[in-house]
Amino acid sequence: MTIKRLSALTAATFYLLGVSPALFQTAHAAEDPFSTTVKIVGYDQYLNGSLSWEGTGSGTLISDDGLVLTNAHVIMNDYTKRPTDAFSVCVTADPKFEPECRFTAELIRYDEKIDLALLQINEETIWGDPPTEFPHLDYDLGLEPEIGDSVTVLGYPESGGITIHVTQGFISGFEESNGYTYLKSDADIDSGNSGGTMLDDQGRLIGIPTYVLSDLQTVGRALDSGEVAEWINSEQGKEGVNNVEATAQLRADWAVLNAANQTGSHAFEGYPGLSIELPEKWEFYWISPG
Repeated sequence: MTIKRLSALTAATFYLLGVSPALFQTAHAAEDPFSTTVKIVGYDQYLNGSLSWEGTGSGTLISDDGLVLTNAHVIMNDYTKRPTDAFSVCVTADPKFEPECRFTAELIRYDEKIDLALLQINEETIWGDPPTEFPHLDYDLGLEPEIGDSVTVLGYPESGGITIHVTQGFISGFEESNGYTYLKSDADIDSGNSGGTMLDDQGRLIGIPTYVLSDLQTVGRALDSGEVAEWINSEQGKEGVNNVEATAQLRADWAVLNAANQTGSHAFEGYPGLSIELPEKWEFYWISPG
């Protein structure tokens, strides 16, 4: 039996065109269950300044100024064993559409032992307009879930495709691992759910999906919210080292992408010259500056 972390999804660099998603145009009420769970995308920067999309995971908004809780392994590069250089945070306006990556974020603190990390969303969106007050969940309610309690899991797992994925189940037990308490659940949890949200039947945060046993994929483990609160309120973990240049490049890349999708066209500089015009209702998925 082996333990499988719900590791960030390895992502290739795409240059595909896809159906245009709805824009995230309005603020969500805090009671909207989809608005507090976000998708996190990590990028590393090459020596030439360009960015490589390293992988994705999930996160949970825990403050109105954009503090995001996730797993430490979501923000790590699996090969270098260090945090990635830049992060985008993608929010869901409508669960029928792909989340919109409106924000970048800085790594505040991470701890590989308990497998938690905190990201702070930057004050301005990628287009320069200030964000609205974020809906969020309280992480420190002192809840004591019991076996048989119903749960809902939200996140962006590989098996869920490009939109937010919601599953339901029950707490099937408790488990001690590495000195921390985890909730076992039969709710479907898969790779990419890491750092996402486990709610009780009243919509309160009770756990952070963290890992599954590789030969028992139907039983996932979520770190108990009590352990989460204790860590957040402590001084434990390593301080984030942020790559300002990489974040600036990420914001610039997203600005180019947004401008191209607004006009439906993009021209590549240099030789040979190349321009692309999109069919109606299609958009660029990503544009490489190289």
